[in-house]
Amino acid sequence: MKYVTPTAWVAAVTSSVAWGGGSGVPVTVESLSVSGTSYTLVVVRAELGKDDPYMGRCARFTVLGTYWYLNGAFLNQPEILSRKLHLAALDYLQNALEKRLTVNLGWMGSGFMPIDASEPCVVRSRALLLMEDEGDRAVISFHNAI
Repeated sequence: MKYVTPTAWVAAVTSSVAWGGGSGVPVTVESLSVSGTSYTLVVVRAELGKDDPYMGRCARFTVLGTYWYLNGAFLNQPEILSRKLHLAALDYLQNALEKRLTVNLGWMGSGFMPIDASEPCVVRSRALLLMEDEGDRAVISFHNAI
């Protein structure tokens, strides 16, 4: 019974990422600086003109992130959002930078939090997860508890 909850949570997240509770945008990684689990990620959207709830119409989008408890999780981080998987997502982004690949950057729930309302293209993230759904891969950002 102990493993039912994490399995159910993974199933819910995976089905939600199929564009029900999240979204994703094709981007190229312009720069990535990593220190431990903290990072600064700058991406450029591959498809301009499409509006996204977080990226809006930003041509360049900056994420100042780290691995930490989701806001509102009260020290109860979902098991799927592990430090190890967060670092794997950063490795995937680093590879995309080095090879100049287009990748999908998305969000789940409140995936990003604007730092300053006057600069909506600069946000914070508290956890990353590399997900695969029907052959598509995406790095999904989380900020607030779902």
